[in-house]
Amino acid sequence: MSLCFTVLEGGGGIGGGGSIYIDAGSASGGPGGKRSVAAMANELRQFVDKANAPIFGIDSFGLVNEWNDKTAEITGFSKDEAIGMHLGMSRFP
Repeated sequence: MSLCFTVLEGGGGIGGGGSIYIDAGSASGGPGGKRSVAAMANELRQFVDKANAPIFGIDSFGLVNEWNDKTAEITGFSKDEAIGMHLGMSRFP
């Protein structure tokens, strides 16, 4: 299983973003030895939380299910305040 995250920076213009690919199949072993899926998930969580770009996610109902530190800084809403809000119905600054 592979995961792909697209990161847009600077408005997402040319050269303003990139993609991060994670091959979850490599968690079972490889050149660096065995890494658990939990360890990979923890590393990804730290990356998302501390990224220098706003990253947020919504579910199929439009409810916020991810909110990193940069998004909180820009909007003024903490992660705890934003999680569960409906993105289309909320008033973000």
